[in-house]
Order: sequence, then C-alpha cells, then structure tokens
Amino acid sequence: MHEHREDYPELYESYVPQIEKYLMVQLDKGRISRDLAYLYKNMLTKQMVDAANASKVLAVLHTSEIRVTDKRICSVIVVYDKCEREMRYPVTDERAYVPLYGSDYAVLLADHDDNRYATTVPFSNVKMMLPGKLLSFASPYIQKGKENLDLFLSDLGKNAYTITMDNVGRYRDLAASDLVRKKCRDEIRNNLVRFYYDNDFTRQLTEYLMDIDASELAAKERNEILELMVMGGLYDRALSWLKDYGTFGVDPKTVLRLCGRMIDRDQYPPTQPEIEIAFYAFNNGKYDEQLLTYLVRYFEGTIKEMRNVWKAAESFGLDTYSLCERILIQMLYSGSYIGEKIAIYKEYVHSGPNTDVETAFLTQNSYDSFVHGKVADGYIFTRIEKLALENVPLQDVCKLAYLRYYATEKKAEEEVNEEVAAYFLKGLMDQGVFFPFFKEYEDILPDMYQFSDKTMLEYRTAPGKHCTVHYRLDNDSDNDYKSLEMMEMYEGIFVCCFVLFFGEQLQYYITEEGKDNAEVATESGTISKSDIVKDSSGSRYNLINDIMIGETLQDYETVDKLMQEYYQKKNVCDMLFKPIMEEKDEY
Repeated sequence: MHEHREDYPELYESYVPQIEKYLMVQLDKGRISRDLAYLYKNMLTKQMVDAANASKVLAVLHTSEIRVTDKRICSVIVVYDKCEREMRYPVTDERAYVPLYGSDYAVLLADHDDNRYATTVPFSNVKMMLPGKLLSFASPYIQKGKENLDLFLSDLGKNAYTITMDNVGRYRDLAASDLVRKKCRDEIRNNLVRFYYDNDFTRQLTEYLMDIDASELAAKERNEILELMVMGGLYDRALSWLKDYGTFGVDPKTVLRLCGRMIDRDQYPPTQPEIEIAFYAFNNGKYDEQLLTYLVRYFEGTIKEMRNVWKAAESFGLDTYSLCERILIQMLYSGSYIGEKIAIYKEYVHSGPNTDVETAFLTQNSYDSFVHGKVADGYIFTRIEKLALENVPLQDVCKLAYLRYYATEKKAEEEVNEEVAAYFLKGLMDQGVFFPFFKEYEDILPDMYQFSDKTMLEYRTAPGKHCTVHYRLDNDSDNDYKSLEMMEMYEGIFVCCFVLFFGEQLQYYITEEGKDNAEVATESGTISKSDIVKDSSGSRYNLINDIMIGETLQDYETVDKLMQEYYQKKNVCDMLFKPIMEEKDEY
C-alpha cells in the first residue's frame, strides 16, 4: 500500500490510521522484519515516539539478522568492550534478531554445551535498517537504565564521552551503572567532573565529588579527581583521600595548593600524616614561604631531608632556629653528619642556643676530632673558648681537643687564648692527664716546666687495654729491653715519658694483653731527641743538650762555657736543696 500510495492516494489515506496503529503494535512488541523496517523508516514520525516506546525504537533501529545454518548453534552472544556482562540472544529457525550498537563489539555463537565459536562456524550478519534520523526521535526520552547504555554504545565513535547540558544526566547514570566496565565508568566520571568544573556548576560538582567512592577508583583516576576536589574547595575530603591512599602520583602543585589553603585557615594540623603530605610537595620542588614555615616548625625526617628544608628556608630568609635544633639533636643521637653541619650550628648559635644542646654538640665534635682524628672546624674551638670564659662546664674532651687544635692545627691568623689554655691545662694536669702537645704550652703555665726534659710516646688502641712499652737505648751496653706500663690518658689513648738527650735513640715495641693474658706486639719504632730545644730559662737539662751539640760540632769553647755554667747551677742547687732523708738522719 505504501509503495503504491501515489497510484492510489485516496485509498492510501484511508488506510494510514490502520497502518500506523499496526506499526505501533509491532513496535511495542519489539518486532522487526524487512517489511517492518521499511514501514518504520517511512512512516514513523517524531510524534509517534514517546518515553514509553523510546527504548523499543532504539532496539529495532539497531537490530541485525544473524543467520547460521549449523544445527548445533542455539544462541548468539554479543560482547561489548564497554560492558561488564555479555548479552545472549536465542536462535530460532536458524536465525536470531540481535540489536547491535555501534561497532565496538564481538559476535560469538554458542551451542547447547556453551561451546563458543568465533570464526569456525560461518554466519551472516545483516542490518535490518539504518537508524538515520529516527534515532534522534528516541534519544531525548532515554536518560537511565539499560536503554541508556544501549544509546551510549550506539554513540561510540561519534560523540561518545562528549558531555553536554542535554546528556549530562545520562552520563551520570552511566557512571554509576553496574552494567558498564569499571575502566569506562572511571573515564565517564572524570569527564563529568571536568564538565561540572568547566561550567562552574559548583553545587553539582560538590555533590558529585562527595558521592564518589575513592576505593573504586584506580590511582590515576583518583589523583585526577583529587585535583578537582582541591580546585573546587573540598579541602577536607581531599586531605582525607591523601591520608588514606597516599601521595604517589599526585601532582605536587595540587598538594601545595591544598596545604596552603588549609594552613591559611588554621585547619592543617601538625600531625604526622599531614606533615608527610606537606613534605611530599616540598620534596618534589613545589613550595612557598607558607609551606616552608610549616615544615620548619614541625617536620622531622632524615638528616638530609631536614637539611634540604633548612637550605630552602634560609633562601627565603625564614627563622630556622627550631629546625636547626632538631637537626643538631638528631645528629647527636644518630651519628649521621652532613656537610652543612657547621653552617647549621652557626645559625643556631646566632639565634641564642640552648646551653645543653650546644655543649653536647661541642662534646661530640671534640670527641670525633680528638679520639677519631676527624677534621674539626675552627668555629668549634671558638665556641669552646667563649663558653669557658662564661664559666660553662665543659667535658675534658672539649679541653683536650681545644689544646691540641691550637698546638698543632691552628691557622696562621688564629691565636690561642692563654687564659683559657692555662685553665684547661691546670685542670687536666691536676687529674694526672698529659699529652705530647702539652709541651707547646710551656710558656703559658709554669707547671709545664716538669715536661721540659721529657720525650713522650703516644699510642692509640681500644679503650681499657693493658699496654706495655719495651725499650732500650742504642748505646746502652745492656741490650736487654726494659718495660714500662703505659698510662691511659683518655679512651684508648696511652702515653709514656722518657728522658732523652741529644743524639740518643730509643728503640721500642708495644705489646697489648690479648687472649689468655698473652702479650701481643702491636707497634714498634725508634724515637730520638731533636737538636731543637725550646728555651726553658737555661735549665740544667738544656745545658747538657747544648753541651752535647757543641761537642758534635767541635765547638769546644762553647762547650767549656756551658760546662762552667752547668756546674755553677749544680753547686747552687746542692747548697740550697738537701735530700729529705739525709735531713732526717741528722736528727
């Protein structure tokens, strides 16, 4: 009738209501054939499509006829890349009418045992009709449910993932649908959030972001949503996500913005998770004065991490006193050191140090210098000197390191404070402590005169050892070695004294007490008296040395003068000083 409508126009017009009624009945039953496809295409109008039948229209528009001659096949299975579950349709009389949406799908054939065939069993796939303009009649009425998914699948390759004011409701339904694969839902969700943000739909964006379950998102999608949360002002929820899932892969600029906004509002507490989140931004090169101030006040990490925060804070001119103190204390406890430790210490001192912290730091550095031989900065000894003048109690190792530095390591422009050196020397000598470098201070303290004729031997080993030096003079007629127990002056540093004159050489070896009290030789060598002797006000010991030097140089005139001076002093001493035992015998 429709094909010959031009030949019989009046008859056609009389049958149109019946044809349309028949067409609607068939559409309501979801039927499709070649003839029905012809009628749908030519007679279906926009007024005939409504919310009640829009899903049926969508289905018939995309129906294909699958024909298969293999008698084993009982069903057709359609698998969509974007769908969570497969779709199954029965085969009747070697054919099945299957709605196929878009082109991103695979058609499989199945037998009664659910064996599946992709290419081994031939079949034909013929579209019953092309959707054309009819699709636009049904689209406005489809907003949710499976029909929404069907429409989405049919749109793929055209305007899929393009969210507009007209389809935003559909995409929100898809993002929450269990029928859609998780990866696809995540992509839709991200596009939805972007749409709300780009169009300034603050309320809808906030509501949607608050409804998102972070546990259902992959790391990449979660981080993208997190960025939009921060941009949208959902700081508390964004911070909660960061605390629950960590900062891996998060844009540090986003973290910086979050921390800055919350610090501004006094809503960013100084607890460990928040501190680590703030440090993540800093550690990735994103920080400002506000974030640095927070980290300086609260951050506690490794020595190197805190050093990096300190350097950045210094470049901003911030007060780093509290951070410097934490770094110094942590270095003392951990034994770790960094190249900037003296600079950090100077900054700490500049702001008024805690005396206990400073003396502990000076003690540790003095110990490392004196016992372990590590190079110490001159500023350490400048501070030791200042504290000594302020009568701050100092450990003996600070005094020893100070004295040795100015005796052997000081720079040309540095001068020892004689008052401090004398105070340190007297205190140590009162404890019976002395070292070879003490001889450098003979001019400062009169008590040092007792060492003017001494040649000292220093030996280092583990603390608490029992060490003995065995020695003999080269020109001694008795070739036997004599033994002398060495005294432990400070934690594994042993010292003993000999009286040697010019030209004399002393051979020695040192033994330690090993296992089963057996002595083990650990060091040997030779020591001799230098011909350079400090002026000790013409002591008899120096006169003897000068006499021996004169004889070596064959300067006998000088030798005679020196011998005359020596005997004059000897006679004076014999007259003035009598042995105590002889005086007792007279009574």
